[in-house]
Amino acid sequence: MKLRSHLFILALGTIVPVAIFAVVVAVWLVDREREALREGAERRALALLTAVDAEIRGHLSSAEALASVPSLQANNLGYFRDVAENALKTQPGWLNIRLATPEGKPLVDLRPSEDPSADAAAADDNSFGRAARSGKPALSNIAWNSGLKRWYFAVRAPVLRDGTIRYVLTGEVAAESIGSILQAQKLDSGWMAVVLDASNHFVWRTWDPNKYIGQAASQSLQSAVASAPSGWFRGTTVEGVDVYSPFHRSGATGWTVSLGVAAATIDSAGWRSAWTLMIGMGLSIGLALLGAHLINRRIAQPITALASATDGIGDGQMVGIPAHTSVDEIRTLAQALRASAHAAHEREQLIEREKSALQEADRAKDRFLAMLSHELRNPLAAISAASHVSRFAPSGSAQSIKAQLVIERQTRHMAHLIGDLLDVSRITLGKMALERERFEVGETLQILMAAWRTSGRFARHKVTYEFQPVFVHADRTRIEQIATNLLDNALKYTPHGGQVRATLTRENDEAVLRVTDTGPGIPEHLLTRLFDPFVQGGEPGERASAGLGIGLALVKGLAEMHGGSVSVANGESGGAAFTVRLPVCEGGADKVRATGAPLVGRHILLIEDDNDTRAMMHAALAFGGHEVREARDGTSGLALADEALPDVAVIDLGLPDIDGLEVARRLRSRQGHRRLGLVALTGFGGPDDQRRAIDAGFDVHLTKPVTHERLKRVIGDLK
Repeated sequence: MKLRSHLFILALGTIVPVAIFAVVVAVWLVDREREALREGAERRALALLTAVDAEIRGHLSSAEALASVPSLQANNLGYFRDVAENALKTQPGWLNIRLATPEGKPLVDLRPSEDPSADAAAADDNSFGRAARSGKPALSNIAWNSGLKRWYFAVRAPVLRDGTIRYVLTGEVAAESIGSILQAQKLDSGWMAVVLDASNHFVWRTWDPNKYIGQAASQSLQSAVASAPSGWFRGTTVEGVDVYSPFHRSGATGWTVSLGVAAATIDSAGWRSAWTLMIGMGLSIGLALLGAHLINRRIAQPITALASATDGIGDGQMVGIPAHTSVDEIRTLAQALRASAHAAHEREQLIEREKSALQEADRAKDRFLAMLSHELRNPLAAISAASHVSRFAPSGSAQSIKAQLVIERQTRHMAHLIGDLLDVSRITLGKMALERERFEVGETLQILMAAWRTSGRFARHKVTYEFQPVFVHADRTRIEQIATNLLDNALKYTPHGGQVRATLTRENDEAVLRVTDTGPGIPEHLLTRLFDPFVQGGEPGERASAGLGIGLALVKGLAEMHGGSVSVANGESGGAAFTVRLPVCEGGADKVRATGAPLVGRHILLIEDDNDTRAMMHAALAFGGHEVREARDGTSGLALADEALPDVAVIDLGLPDIDGLEVARRLRSRQGHRRLGLVALTGFGGPDDQRRAIDAGFDVHLTKPVTHERLKRVIGDLK
């Protein structure tokens, strides 16, 4: 059989699977195109919900601010009317401001309508009652203002005085404030955005808003919203248009945001790509048949030579590829095979490098575990020995006091160590939250350096510092953590009597913190990996103070979370120089409300299931002058609260019977008119854990271990 026949058979053998593959890929492209449009629409709907929630939160915050003006606290309604008139002028989108008693009796109405009873009936969705009963802001459904001939929704804020709800303030916001957010999205043709209130009526929609605002949503959208808080479905609009719709219902307001994408838009998008692929595939197959017809004996010998050379390519060997041929296609194939051979060889080398990297990571893990064991055993040994001395030494003796100080110091050391480990984990997982404020970072660093010098941390080194006044918008605690880790690192690796210097300057729009030392410097092979987790300057045992290798990784993560960077270099005359750069902000520091002085003589209920922890906390609180009652589970704690409601309840969240969140809810329901302070005590300190605790009614969320000073300050601030 001639070569041409073989080529035709080869072409036919190639065409069939390629055609099948083309069909499969075409179907896959249709599905992928639809899925991509769906994902994009869902992300856009979620972003739109975020914008709507932010707009509503802004109106609620404005209402709360107006509800706290002094004139209301003094019952000066005449002056309050003037304040409200001025506020109405400054609030874009606000139509009216009203004030009523909790029973609904109107007191102030800046823009009374022609038929107040009709307006009241239109907005009667229990939002007023919720605000009057709960003492928390509330949001109404969409309603019609007959006087202004406009649609609006109401934001309501209770006015509290001495813990009692005296009035309910209502701000009527034009529906156009929501419409402006939707219009700003600039949706493509065939896309529609809608916002529904809690009763599934249109607050605004981009298609014919004036025609449908205030009307009920389509039945398909109402059914979807009733079945789940978010999702994707195919339905019809109120006009009868067939659409695909992602939707999200806000957990804060109960309002729903949905996008409608014309079904024809999604269905046609995928098929266009599929038809393009299939046409291209057909053209390629035709060219392949033509090429098979033209190619003959001229390619037989080069193909044989190339085929024999491919045996070693799969093993990653650098094989010789024949280059002399009169056929351009064979020459191109030879070049491709040479590139493939080179790529396969590089792949084998990459596999070897990755294998070495995995082995190095495994060794780093072993070194980290060994150092972690060392770092934990040292304070545990000191605590164990100090506990033994404290047990047998006479009370109040020098040995007993020294042992107690050792326990306290080593406990702080372990808490700091565990805190750094958890912070590195939170940064890696993206769960670290920053509490930003504007402050003068130089002043903060001055206080930190003074505290370290007073504590004796600089006793064995010559430490100098110079800080210029620079303002940043950052988390003050995390900035202190960055400086602490850099200083601690410098002190560890600088010999006794060596010099450590810290400076803070402003360079252009950056605050630059530099920490330099006269230590041995950093090996060249570590300069590029020094900020990786668990990387240390030596093997375990080479330095007693080597640490776990997480401090610098934490510095890098915190600096980058603030929009900054960190770098390191060896100094020209020896030692290391670390540089942290953070963006500066203009203006002064945020004003922080001063907390009241700690109170004594509080009635405290302590609910903790661990016997040792409960006993020590009981003793510490009692030493502070408080009357303490304790319980080991939620049921006992609730029983004690029924006997006498405490001023403050300190509750462990991990109780054996009823979890601490449920205990807090029950205590809140029983507190009546008397304010009860609730403090959550737990080993889980993530943002989600804090949010759940606050939602359950806790005033403060504390992560174990908690120092007595911290607990004392928190209890003193609860009023």
